Amino acid sequence: MQHLLRGDVSLHAKAWHMGVSARYNSHMQNIDNAFELLEFYFPDDFNPGIIQWRESHQSGDWIFDARAGLKWNQQQVTLSVNNILNRIYAIRPLAIESTRLINLQYSIDL
Repeated sequence: MQHLLRGDVSLHAKAWHMGVSARYNSHMQNIDNAFELLEFYFPDDFNPGIIQWRESHQSGDWIFDARAGLKWNQQQVTLSVNNILNRIYAIRPLAIESTRLINLQYSIDL
């Protein structure tokens, strides 16, 4: 990928905090030719769909995450949502990244 962009904005107000982050990965221009050659010449033995994936995903990917939380005394609860739009994207060949992920975290300082 030739272009990468990352950004994050956080807001804090009294006990509350929230934030969003964005990532942009441009189209994967070059991959090792061996992946496509194996798939082209041996489709019955090696066919993970790289050629089809690259043909159908010609633009970059925007991925957005969000988080919000509350802190009181020495305790904190945070809700995080990664990949809000539930995009299917890959940073490396044959490695599809995770879909939407929702986390609820509780922490306490002792």
